[in-house]
Amino acid sequence: MQAGQCLRGQPLYIEAVTPPLKAIRHLLSELAQVVQIHQTFDIGFEQLYAFFPGPGGEAWIDFADPAAILGCPCEGTTLFFMRKRRWFAGWYADLQARALANGRYFPPPAILRVRTRAHGPLRVEMGFAPGFLPGDRLYVLAFDLDSQRGVPYLLTPDEPLPDHPGVRASLRAAAERWRRPGETVCVIGTVFTQNPEALRTLREGEPLEVYQDPADLPWKLAAAWQGQRIGHVWDGAYDLHTKLEIGERLRLRVIRMNFLRHDHLGRIAFAAYGVQMG
Repeated sequence: MQAGQCLRGQPLYIEAVTPPLKAIRHLLSELAQVVQIHQTFDIGFEQLYAFFPGPGGEAWIDFADPAAILGCPCEGTTLFFMRKRRWFAGWYADLQARALANGRYFPPPAILRVRTRAHGPLRVEMGFAPGFLPGDRLYVLAFDLDSQRGVPYLLTPDEPLPDHPGVRASLRAAAERWRRPGETVCVIGTVFTQNPEALRTLREGEPLEVYQDPADLPWKLAAAWQGQRIGHVWDGAYDLHTKLEIGERLRLRVIRMNFLRHDHLGRIAFAAYGVQMG
């Protein structure tokens, strides 16, 4: 009975969950604003870049690594960024504590950095331990300071921001990455799959095949990889079916693995490329 009293109000199991991204987006936006204010009104981009040089001519401020900030030779910049780092850590720990009180858990970020150029949107990146986010991508917030809103993406560290915000633009940019000379992007869609092996072993850029399975409804298209059925076409099925019916020559290629619009649906984003006859 005494042991039971000690456990009263404590979670009996812990479930790993998606972090509260809406609240975290607010925290990431605050980091972006602090860097932008310091860059624009205090020391300028050239000085900021000299303190925190990053690849490609960007300044990278790593809020996950206190040593990187404490190594800055400017005391005012160090105090400014360390104060905001402690602020972020406090609020993030509070979000974790609330989740833990309900038997849920999400880890602290292993990567937390703001990337900025002399001009253009700031890029705030948050990453976790391997295996937590799909494909070990980074949660990226493209922060447009004119609108005071951040647009979220799941991107690899070297993947550029889409030219336009939103899921469609992100998939269009991914389709262009895998387009070959002489091809045009005709259809962008998704494959719904419950094949865990395919999700583990497929790689972006690999070819897919589609076919009409006699066991399926007439409008359904099955998707296959290396001759093995992995699921069926979900988004883009009608457009793809129409083009195949009129005999268009298409090549299908995986453009995004672990693409999610709903947490319970495993999807693979693909592009169908038209091939110029010559």
